Amino acid sequence: PNLRMEIYQRFGEALSLEEVDALFDEVRDRFGKPPEEAVWLYHLMRIRVRAALERVELLKWHKGKLIIERQSKLSTIPVREAKSPADLEAIVVKALL
Repeated sequence: PNLRMEIYQRFGEALSLEEVDALFDEVRDRFGKPPEEAVWLYHLMRIRVRAALERVELLKWHKGKLIIERQSKLSTIPVREAKSPADLEAIVVKALL
């Protein structure tokens, strides 16, 4: 449990996509093939970092729509359901651009 919390904390502190990727590589090196939940966490952390770099204050998925708030400006974008963690990341990154 302590090691798991340390990894979560390190993911949460990552400020760049490179840091997230390096930490995920470290997890794979130490523990082997990651479970589906770890893959989701990896992609969610990449989304979090990308949103922060794009100055997104709020990113929310609600009833088939992605809600993006930047400097009190709200955008609502209809999106399809993600089929995988990587697909979710691709959908969000496309919406952020």
